[in-house]
Amino acid sequence: MARDYIKLKHGNPAYENYFVVNWCFFTICNFACTYCPTFLHDGKHRGLDINLVKNFCRKIIEMKPDKRVFFELTGGEITYYKHFSELMNFLKDNGADTGMISNGSRDLAFWEKHKHLIDHICLSFHPEQGDAEHFFQVVKLLNQETTVHVNIMMLPEKFDALYGLATRISSEIEGVSVAIQALFEGMSGKIFSYTDEQKNLLENPSLPMGTNILYRRATLAPKKVYRGEMKKVFSDGTEEVANPPELISKGENNWFGWKCSIGLENIVIDPGGNVLRGWCKVGGVIGNVSDENFRLPSNQVICSTKNCYCGLDIMAAKEVVVL
Repeated sequence: MARDYIKLKHGNPAYENYFVVNWCFFTICNFACTYCPTFLHDGKHRGLDINLVKNFCRKIIEMKPDKRVFFELTGGEITYYKHFSELMNFLKDNGADTGMISNGSRDLAFWEKHKHLIDHICLSFHPEQGDAEHFFQVVKLLNQETTVHVNIMMLPEKFDALYGLATRISSEIEGVSVAIQALFEGMSGKIFSYTDEQKNLLENPSLPMGTNILYRRATLAPKKVYRGEMKKVFSDGTEEVANPPELISKGENNWFGWKCSIGLENIVIDPGGNVLRGWCKVGGVIGNVSDENFRLPSNQVICSTKNCYCGLDIMAAKEVVVL
């Protein structure tokens, strides 16, 4: 008889000490990947006023005195935000931790200038426009000073070369965690067509090609990790490690009807300044960065979506509703 899976919790209890603000600042990007929704690189949103942004960041920090607030900045390509340096310095000066999701395409001089301001970075390699060798060198440079996680976007027709890049990074750059990501149309639609062998590698990335486990914890002090692997908890008390890319590739990303902690452990902000619990949009818009009387949620929300594709949303604690 199959065990009952009743809870998804953080694999590392330290993650519970952080409140994550994932902010999509604008829709300017130097890439235009075919699998990426057009609205993420159409250039229509060009970034909010820096003073409005600073005021909201300060407000969130004050609302969470018992947590370490981690601002994860995204886009578009966040490094093209015209006030990027000013914002990063402001966040550090106000005691927040800083991170970003980037395609890593800026030159090495840019990363050398800013690496001391970054506590954590998620670098995503996009094979349609990315330069694999440049990407490798950026990972290597940033790993000297900050925590680096790498996502490799696994385009089926370039699968072997991409798996090779993942293997190279994982084996040659100590302390970097690497995930190979299955692709979906528009990032949340139908999964791309993969061969059985490719599906097996996506679901079991520790297998062949003579490599070590690709998805691994960062090990070099003073590395910082704010979210990461989760653990399934079964009714008999047993637990099983589960990381987001594998949950998605195995189709185990459905928590419809469960209680979810988005809004309590994290919030997201869209390019227009609207604040939501998560990118799934469950619970709707809860405010805007311009709201003087903005308040954070105080309760879990019942999941009303059948598939969860956002890593941040997946990495919020969840549990079955007990009737």
